[in-house]
Amino acid sequence: MKILLITGKLAEKTVREYAKKSGINFEVKVMPIEVAAFITPEIIINNLKEDKDRIRNSFDFILVPGLMRGSTEKIESELGMPVFKGPKEAVDIPEIIRAYINEEIRLSKSLPACEYLKEKRIKRFAEEWRAIRKHERELLKKGIVQSIGGSIPIGPNLPIKIIAEIVDAPYLSKEEIVNKTKYYVKSGAHVIDIGMITGEDNSEKISKIIGLIRTITTKPLSIDSLNPNEIIEATKAGIDMIISVYEGNIDEIYRYVANKACILIPRDKSGRVPEDPMDRINLLEHLLEKAKSLGLTNIICDLILNPIHVPSLLNSIIAFREFSIRNPDLPLMMGVANVTELIDADSPGINALMAGIASELGVSMILTTEHSDKTRGSVQELSVAVKMMYISKMKRIPPKNLGLDLLLLKEKRKSEIEYYDLEKLAQTVFYTNSAPKHYEPDPRGFFRIFVDRRRNEIVVLHFPKGEKKPDVVIRGRNVSAIFHKLIALGLVSNLSHAAYIGTELEKAYIAIKTQRSYVQDREVF
Repeated sequence: MKILLITGKLAEKTVREYAKKSGINFEVKVMPIEVAAFITPEIIINNLKEDKDRIRNSFDFILVPGLMRGSTEKIESELGMPVFKGPKEAVDIPEIIRAYINEEIRLSKSLPACEYLKEKRIKRFAEEWRAIRKHERELLKKGIVQSIGGSIPIGPNLPIKIIAEIVDAPYLSKEEIVNKTKYYVKSGAHVIDIGMITGEDNSEKISKIIGLIRTITTKPLSIDSLNPNEIIEATKAGIDMIISVYEGNIDEIYRYVANKACILIPRDKSGRVPEDPMDRINLLEHLLEKAKSLGLTNIICDLILNPIHVPSLLNSIIAFREFSIRNPDLPLMMGVANVTELIDADSPGINALMAGIASELGVSMILTTEHSDKTRGSVQELSVAVKMMYISKMKRIPPKNLGLDLLLLKEKRKSEIEYYDLEKLAQTVFYTNSAPKHYEPDPRGFFRIFVDRRRNEIVVLHFPKGEKKPDVVIRGRNVSAIFHKLIALGLVSNLSHAAYIGTELEKAYIAIKTQRSYVQDREVF
């Protein structure tokens, strides 16, 4: 196979570089225009028509820039051979060529190849996930898998389910509990967990909390408590799952939790969790036998994931691994918040990695919290991650190019157009890094810009000159739409103020996308 690649002057070097990396037999034809996006079908036809006989006999097809406007049909008609749109960026040429050779995609005459490939993968993932969910429903209907609340199937060979904990629930207001529940459900949680306060007895509040959450969602509920009184009250109020059953409370609660899903943990009567992996396993297996003898049937086990170095994340993973080998058919739960909450690193990558480890261990459920600002979004991140890991596991491929990802701040590949020295074409070159010291107020007034986290919107307040109350408020998520509305309303009258507002609006948008703080006149990063 031999391909003719069309490009402009600026991108020639980059196109040649990535075409070589793709391993194909190719030739590059540079159009007499600087930017590839400005190439038109007419320009290509005019520059190839004199050589079209050789081109027809030498190449299988022509690949034009993905940013070229319009279809390639006119070029095909004039040259008498297949012409397709390539990717928007040269960096994607190797991936597009591999996908084409592997028959993963067909090239398009109108859609850039990178967009076609992305849409194909998204559609493929959606179809695969629908089939997986259908299979789960069938297993649940036949009653051949364990479940939480009769609606959430769990098992070592099923997709991991996410438990989202409402931390310190007894201390929260009704509004806070309602908002947190709605947020977790929207983020993809399968089970809503009511987190209690260690060392306290808030059993009198449990019935109201459960009743309140039941008005918001039909998803199963769990309670995270060691206190027998709280657990018993939760069972009376219709809780679906108990976290955590251990040697210190099982004798008091077993009569109440026999028909509930119960998560067993390796904690002895004194409250100690063994550090040695085998000691931890032996303690949990002893509790497991006791639980079965007392009539508990819907059992899940949690070896307890340690924070890094406290005492050892690795040792706790070893405990999970060895326990799963010895008990291959028993569902496992893993609480990843001990890692995500106790490390100063961005949560998306850590959640993806922990979901991957959980998937390899055959874990059935992951419990997470969003207690600190740095873990905000963890439920949604895990919702994506567990899907990635399940598809990856079933196909026996790395979790990449699946149609979904957790790339929020970094890119798979750089897509910049390399800068070539065009300064020699300019009459004057200025080097400047300092902002102007003089500020000229806009006679139309000034703006205060905020981010409304409840709605994930940018809020712009306009104050007329000399006034303390805003006369106009504009809300939205689209920076361009907001800015054009400001202009249409005549609220900006000088260029420096317009540039400033544009900069601040873009900063607010980036803050929303990255979940970082936005304060006007302060850097986001």
